[in-house]
Amino acid sequence: MSVYKETVLVVDDSKFLNDHIKRILENSDYQVVGQALDGEEAVKKYQDLLPD
Repeated sequence: MSVYKETVLVVDDSKFLNDHIKRILENSDYQVVGQALDGEEAVKKYQDLLPD
């Protein structure tokens, strides 16, 4: 039986905070499907990955 996890895309211009937020979310049972460091990258990844 698989349990559905909400999917998220983490966006922050700080690599350190981006990684920290990713770890927090993963420890809270979210599935991080991608990370972006700016808005342009975030839009492209959102269109490709379609997080919740």
